[in-house]
Amino acid sequence: NVVDHSLIDLDQKAIEEQIKVGTAESFNVARKIYEEGGHSKSFAEITLDTALVNPVNKGTSVIGESADGAWVYGSVMADYESNTRDIKVQYTVDADNSRVCYVGGLPSDKVDT
Repeated sequence: NVVDHSLIDLDQKAIEEQIKVGTAESFNVARKIYEEGGHSKSFAEITLDTALVNPVNKGTSVIGESADGAWVYGSVMADYESNTRDIKVQYTVDADNSRVCYVGGLPSDKVDT
């Protein structure tokens, strides 16, 4: 996803802001942003109402509904066995940022859900 990759610049800026603070805690936050993203690497951890009947492979396309009723498109981030209820899905970010959800490794004051 080109849009998601373009948001790495915002992650870089957030990392630099944390490093400038200069504390051990801010360095840990910077590392978390590096590892988990924030503006990029958008994903959701989902608990399914019913467990998977069949295994699902990494990269499988999925469609879901957001809390505000909009369709969200993404792909499964790992292989999951049948009977699994908790999965991770990387979702597509809109080019116009009309639907944003910035969480990942960002500090709580920078989170936008």
